[in-house]
Amino acid sequence: MTTLDDVLRTESPEHIEALLDDADVVFLVDWRELDDAIAELCNHCLHASHPGAPELTAELVDVGGDGEPGLYHRFGTRRARVPLAGAPSDRHATLVAIHAILAPEYELRMCTDSLASDTIGFVALSAERWRELEGEHGEAVGRLFHLLDPADDPFAGEPAPAAAQPVPVAARVSKKPWWAFWR
Repeated sequence: MTTLDDVLRTESPEHIEALLDDADVVFLVDWRELDDAIAELCNHCLHASHPGAPELTAELVDVGGDGEPGLYHRFGTRRARVPLAGAPSDRHATLVAIHAILAPEYELRMCTDSLASDTIGFVALSAERWRELEGEHGEAVGRLFHLLDPADDPFAGEPAPAAAQPVPVAARVSKKPWWAFWR
């Protein structure tokens, strides 16, 4: 079993891949992931590394519920609303909200080696454990595990090149009469 220490000490692709496959350490978030499921994934990893941590839960509140409708995270006695927009950027907003509700006791960091995919890996550890890893492995921690930046959405890809942009419907409609389809 590959540990965070193994990855930080060697930075080898084999150790990194093994770590990304370890669902007890890294939770993977696809750009299409359900926002309430992200909290469950994070909670699993958090409890695998810190069994005494409070539960992280997500609750969907509808219009008839208490408070504003939407997604809420609960961690111990704290409860916070996630600012969802019904857009692909919601995954990032959910992760930033999880990071905020876990703080200051815990930190959520992104695995930089997973950024080339539409499924990105995240690690939740105590802030104390991250400090220990930084003390033992120095800059390797920053290279391999980034703190979440609210302004930098890792799921937002670059716009498609001009050749790959969809062709407007008006440009695809033939100017021939419908009955001349064979010409």
